[in-house]
Amino acid sequence: MRDQLIPLDRHYDADKLLEIYNELPKAHQIIVTGKDASTPTPVTPYADKDSDDHGVLLNIFKDSYLEDVYNDIAKDYTIGKTRFWTMDRSRRAYSYHTDFTKRLHIPLATNDNAFFILEDYQTEHMPVLGQLYELDTTRLHSAVNLSQDDNPRIHLVFGII
Repeated sequence: MRDQLIPLDRHYDADKLLEIYNELPKAHQIIVTGKDASTPTPVTPYADKDSDDHGVLLNIFKDSYLEDVYNDIAKDYTIGKTRFWTMDRSRRAYSYHTDFTKRLHIPLATNDNAFFILEDYQTEHMPVLGQLYELDTTRLHSAVNLSQDDNPRIHLVFGII
């Protein structure tokens, strides 16, 4: 089922996005959007995990390259929960699951041992840093980072409604 992951013809500057990420407090998930722009800290977890109506860019990211990326994607998609998502030695895998909406991914850092396990048990890697990928996460999937070194997998992930 190779239609579950689709590389899109859009590219962003992964280095600029990583600069923004590196200025933030470290967490496995750092939120970028909320129900309103005034969420005080980007590491505040989403309170209602079953809802995706958190598509407002946080004030902390206003007038940044991240806002430019957000606005570009918002031209073609309705954006829901958006976050920086890190997988490293302390969080190597997620359960095999489905989500309520599809996701857009922009890889910012990756390695050959970071990949998705899709509905048909096939593995897929997002190798191109800065490329936009669409992943149908309404179908079964998981993400893993099995790097033996301390090579994190960092993605900017947009829920799309």
